[in-house]
Amino acid sequence: MNVAAVVVTYNRVELLKKAITAICAQTYPVNEIIIWNNASTDGTEEFLVSHQWPSKVKATIHTSSTNIGGAGGFKQGLLKAHEHGHDWIWLMDDDTIPRPTCLEELLNGAERCEDLGQPKVLASKVLWKNGTIHPMNLVGTKFGYDRQRFYDTTERGCISIRAASFVSCAIHRSAIDDHGLPLADYFIWSDDIEYTGRILRDEYGLCVPTSIADHLTANTYGTLDAQPQRFFYHVRNHAWLLRWSRAYSRSEKAKIAPLYAFNLLRYALKQHFQPAALSAIAKGLLQGLLRKPRT
Repeated sequence: MNVAAVVVTYNRVELLKKAITAICAQTYPVNEIIIWNNASTDGTEEFLVSHQWPSKVKATIHTSSTNIGGAGGFKQGLLKAHEHGHDWIWLMDDDTIPRPTCLEELLNGAERCEDLGQPKVLASKVLWKNGTIHPMNLVGTKFGYDRQRFYDTTERGCISIRAASFVSCAIHRSAIDDHGLPLADYFIWSDDIEYTGRILRDEYGLCVPTSIADHLTANTYGTLDAQPQRFFYHVRNHAWLLRWSRAYSRSEKAKIAPLYAFNLLRYALKQHFQPAALSAIAKGLLQGLLRKPRT
């Protein structure tokens, strides 16, 4: 099985070093590490050039002149890995530290379920640094959509999923052939939910609980904790998802929309209706509802 690891990094060189070390120590070795450096200014480029890469691992480094966001970085990484002929493309941020058997367990999970068809997405169990489940990287299960497959995958030690984050998430090359690439216009937030949701609307994917990765974010913040200039992306991108995306059916969107509206109200309340917060919400809604993201 030919596997590429794609890491998107921006100004977190110390964590990037740990991530690379963890990838190179996998019990199932990767064939290539593709790193998309989003215009880092903290010495990342110098480290990548001078790093002594293992002889059995091909390292491909791309340094962008501008920060194109996580969405742009993952799109480019998936494109490069697909062009290089890899079967599975394993995605992660620079603060993702996969445990030694993380990749092997993902592939084992796919093998256990191969009689059910080719899974298109594989997702790890993602923990925060205190060992609890990371709330930013929860998977959506497919129990309410295909119960028979849900039970069949559960019997094999896996969970049938509807969507997943890009933190220790593997995409099969056939998913790119059939469903294209993530939308770079999303920049940050919801690009992974849109992309994996688009793939898994008609396909199937797995969360493999024995595959474990640690996501070393500074804290377990959510979108409601973001500053207004970042919360704008949540507002716009979810409006894009509801208005333009084919990832979810009308009935699914009808369930998502009330929660989305409630979160906008919660954020406004949390920010005490400050002008910056209200402006972020208004601009996000206008851009999300009136302008389609580029494909």
